[in-house]
Amino acid sequence: MLLVRKQKTAVGKLKRRSMIVGKVYEMVRPGPNVQTTIKFDVPTSILWYRAMEQDAEAQNCLGTALLHGVEIEQNFEAAYYWYKSACNLGCLSAMSNLAYMYVEGLYVQQNFNFARILVEDAASRGCPHAENNLGLIIGFGLTEEADETLAKVSFAIAARKGVRAASMNLELIA
Repeated sequence: MLLVRKQKTAVGKLKRRSMIVGKVYEMVRPGPNVQTTIKFDVPTSILWYRAMEQDAEAQNCLGTALLHGVEIEQNFEAAYYWYKSACNLGCLSAMSNLAYMYVEGLYVQQNFNFARILVEDAASRGCPHAENNLGLIIGFGLTEEADETLAKVSFAIAARKGVRAASMNLELIA
């Protein structure tokens, strides 16, 4: 369970206090043997609050901020937690982002097959970024022999849906 606190302030006062600009909060997540503390500012605390209210997109955004250390300390364990929570709520972008963690082996053991399952599922439900990532997995042959033709198909689908990276990937592979 995650807790938020301002130094010497009760958790229940977060919503009211989070509107005060310039305050720094901490996110505390007790682990089996350690306690992870992440410091963040007011806009991030509002995002965190929405994530705690089961907003899948907020969970995905918070996971991305934690993964890349944007306006918050980089923390792969917390990013994984929020991506997984968002996936459980059906967020397709979170599935694609979680797959990235499996491809890179960030906090989790590197697993290309599981990453492919995640992006195939998200792509089949209409996520254009997952379609682009599927093209990368297929094009680089991470799970089987590389197949440029299938990679081009995935890139083309994603490019038609407006993913600029897919358009660039199509140019590179052509």
